[in-house]
Amino acid sequence: MVRWRGLIVVAAFLVMAELLGLQSLRDELAGMRPANRDELFYAYMAAELNAPALCRKIPWTAQAGPGIDFAAEYVRSGCYETIAGNTGNPWLCWEVKRLGAVSVLVHQTSMWSCVGQARRHERGGPGIAPDELVQYFQEMGYDPDTLQTEGVTAALVQAKDLYRGLTDRVGLKVGRVNEGGNTEVVTPGSVAQAELLTRIEGLIGPIDAPLDMKGGDAVDGAYLSDLAAMRSMDWRWCEKIPAEMPLATERAGMRNWCVFKVATETQTIALCKRLTDPVGTAPWNSLQGLCEGQINSPYPRTIHYGPEVPADDTRTRRLLGMLGVLIPTAKDLPEGDIYQAYFAFLHELDGRKKDTAHVAARRRLMARVEALPAQ
Repeated sequence: MVRWRGLIVVAAFLVMAELLGLQSLRDELAGMRPANRDELFYAYMAAELNAPALCRKIPWTAQAGPGIDFAAEYVRSGCYETIAGNTGNPWLCWEVKRLGAVSVLVHQTSMWSCVGQARRHERGGPGIAPDELVQYFQEMGYDPDTLQTEGVTAALVQAKDLYRGLTDRVGLKVGRVNEGGNTEVVTPGSVAQAELLTRIEGLIGPIDAPLDMKGGDAVDGAYLSDLAAMRSMDWRWCEKIPAEMPLATERAGMRNWCVFKVATETQTIALCKRLTDPVGTAPWNSLQGLCEGQINSPYPRTIHYGPEVPADDTRTRRLLGMLGVLIPTAKDLPEGDIYQAYFAFLHELDGRKKDTAHVAARRRLMARVEALPAQ
């Protein structure tokens, strides 16, 4: 009887040892080894998506560490522990095993460390090199030029941003033909002020002449006049805009708004007197009053104005083409920009948003990660 009781105690101890993660003899006997590149990627994706199902792609034989202040761990256990901390879900800790003997001097991943991390809602996760993330997304069949079709992020290349950037001091990515005859993107590159104004003048005529639009309509000419004014900060370009040209966002019209922007950007209060408002506009609600108020304000100005950008993407692209500005494909952009687009895509799919588009895109991404061959 005593012998049976002893066997029961030993058996109970072995069961508890396994449940508490004292060790995983079966896996250690299979041959522990450092985690490979793919296994680390699964752990990264699982943490970014808060998807414990992806932790199962990591075999128990893969280990990480040790380091200065942490003990060696099963990568699979670390995967579950990270998600438990990110989501505050301690039930995931049942999946966590400790690797090796107990260590009290450094952090050691175990069921109990996992519970503590979940209780504290301690967020974290592994990192990944930008070029590796881009490469994995390519392997999964994603394309930076069509990523927006997933329905959760905007297109990486926006014509309106390129157009707006024509007046930026930093410059704009523009196209040129290299020695091999191929178009390349120059980064940072810029259209010099004199060159841009020369191109605009060739399309709408000189600053002191009436609008003479070549290759477009009066609306194109008005936008180009406004662009020239904001690039040179010379209000005379605004005078080329037809007085009756409307602007959806400003009741006083496009010409008045152009002058207003130049006046406030250059702090030229005399230009405010050139502004007119629709008949019946109260003085305290007039564009002239707003212009004078902004210039005379004792407070630092936080709002700065740029060129008006057409709401119609087709018109924006046509204007860029008329100015000789290349609209690059997303593949032409620096790798860092592409990485940021994929990283933003992952952030959108971390499980917080439950609308149809996010749920469907997350499901597709999970399926693609699951389909990656395990090494």
